Amino acid sequence: FICFVTLGMLGKSSADNYENRPRHYSNNLESAESILVRVIDTPVERNKSYRIVSDVVGVKTADTIIPTTGKLLLYVQKDATTADLRYGDLLVGPPKVKELEAPKNTNQFNYKAYQQKRQIGYQTYWRFKQEQLINQSTGNWFWSWIYSTQRGLEATIVQYIPKRENQAILMALLLGKKDALDR
Repeated sequence: FICFVTLGMLGKSSADNYENRPRHYSNNLESAESILVRVIDTPVERNKSYRIVSDVVGVKTADTIIPTTGKLLLYVQKDATTADLRYGDLLVGPPKVKELEAPKNTNQFNYKAYQQKRQIGYQTYWRFKQEQLINQSTGNWFWSWIYSTQRGLEATIVQYIPKRENQAILMALLLGKKDALDR
């Protein structure tokens, strides 16, 4: 029992200090020309962009590519090419990332703390044509299959359920996708 408690505490402390790891991308941004990211979740459509949780797998400097680790909240402007982004795609873009902001008001939801529990401390926004797709489907085959099945179920729901409100409720209940629900 004591071993499990100790291992849990060690795991929690290492998860809390993810930015202090020597290979974290935030340690290599000063000399970066671009960053290489892998899409690790289904992109979420917003009004003018897609929100993508990604892994930063490399930082390109003038003469080398430094392998890195760490998650990044990436917003990509909507266009014809970004609509096709999927789990496992590799993208290259500008290294202009900023730290998530803490709430300015007391008793306000702390989005920064929420994302830090998911080991995400930074975000960036790439405008039209700033990103470049390098490779597709570089992720785990099992997760690729899960996400493609999810897209197929979404298409089936949209095809057979006419009202958008009902589609949103069904997607939230069956697939866990709550972003289409009315607030």
